[in-house]
Amino acid sequence: MVDKYRTLSECSLAGIYVIQNGKFQYVNPRRVEMLGYDREEDLIGQKFWHLVHPQDRPIVRNRGLRREKETIYPLRYTFRALKKDGSIAWADLRGMTARYLGQPANIGTVVDITEQKETEEELKRHRSQLERRVRERTEELVRANERLKREVEDRERAERKSWEEKNFSDSVINSLPGVFYLFDESGRMIRWNDNLEKMTGYPPEEIPNMNALDFFRKEEQARVQESIREPFTRGRSSVQATLVTKTGRLTPYILTGVRGELEGNVYLIGVGVDIGERKKAEQALMASKQELRDLSAKLICAQEKERQRLAMELHDGIGQALSAINFSLEEIMKKSEQASGPKILPSLRQVLPMIKNTIEEVRRMSRDLRPSMLDDLGILNTITWFCRNFGQVYKEALNSDSTQRGFGLANMGDRTELSGGTFQLKTVPERGTTISARWLVEEPLSG
Repeated sequence: MVDKYRTLSECSLAGIYVIQNGKFQYVNPRRVEMLGYDREEDLIGQKFWHLVHPQDRPIVRNRGLRREKETIYPLRYTFRALKKDGSIAWADLRGMTARYLGQPANIGTVVDITEQKETEEELKRHRSQLERRVRERTEELVRANERLKREVEDRERAERKSWEEKNFSDSVINSLPGVFYLFDESGRMIRWNDNLEKMTGYPPEEIPNMNALDFFRKEEQARVQESIREPFTRGRSSVQATLVTKTGRLTPYILTGVRGELEGNVYLIGVGVDIGERKKAEQALMASKQELRDLSAKLICAQEKERQRLAMELHDGIGQALSAINFSLEEIMKKSEQASGPKILPSLRQVLPMIKNTIEEVRRMSRDLRPSMLDDLGILNTITWFCRNFGQVYKEALNSDSTQRGFGLANMGDRTELSGGTFQLKTVPERGTTISARWLVEEPLSG
């Protein structure tokens, strides 16, 4: 049964195992989790007895011997299991003797009932009284049922295997948290779980007459159809699409599918998970990012205006004042030479270069804050000019002194990204460094 329903077993909320010669040959992920292990491989090959509490081993051993001597189907009992960290977990085991890979095996399921044990102890007292009454009533019924026993036993033996397999698979698929579906290559629905009915609003009598594509919007059906074909050819697929309920409500889902074989037929087996809440969170995040970009653009614009104002004040205010001082000193020097001789000329000649250097420094600061060519020639020509004169104009990205570490590169990246662009820095040893900042620019409509 494990091989036949392996895909369902991996999704089961109950632990499933196969034991041969007293050792685990197969355990599903839930059984691994119940025993506190990380991987299935940690349990494969371990002896079953090593995971049973020493005080319960006689009970478990007697049950195993009884199963070998008598016809017991199925076998069920509870015991204390030892987890990886040494703690105890109460387990409710259901097992049966079957064949696995051509050899006799003990196959069954285990449910963690630790939380139920306290309640069970309370129920035992009431159960004892009930069992006494049941025994009295049973003795009366046994005589009446004896006549039907032979007929019922024959019929039960024929139906028991089919019923238990169907009940097992139904329990597994209905325990899945998302929607479960199984359909053939034509898309005809074969099996599904209760969640599919609840989510889509379609009653169980309508679903068998539907195709898998009927649950999706028409504009997405071609893409979903392609995803449905993949498991039959490649073994596995996944797709994100919008499910449509019977009332027309739309819900985004991530749906997966794998190829499976059942009784000689090939099917697609899969599950779907509602991602509506995640979509809302993504949209809110995108809106927040856009708002941040808008605010950053306004901040950068305000900064540029302030830089432009400061540049103009430096150029038109301090720069003009220094130029006037320089002009006045030159006039004084001329008059001094004509009147009193060159007595004060050496001092004035020392002052003039200082004033000229100050004028040039003010002009340089004005250009750094807001180059006039930025408005006249555009950003590309301005960047070209700066790169051509990088030896004279200090820029963080063009600074060759590796001992100086500033915030220039970080600021360049932040300003680029906050204004909606992308910033990239690539460095290759012995080949240099490339810095790029890119923005998407909408072309103006012609005509």
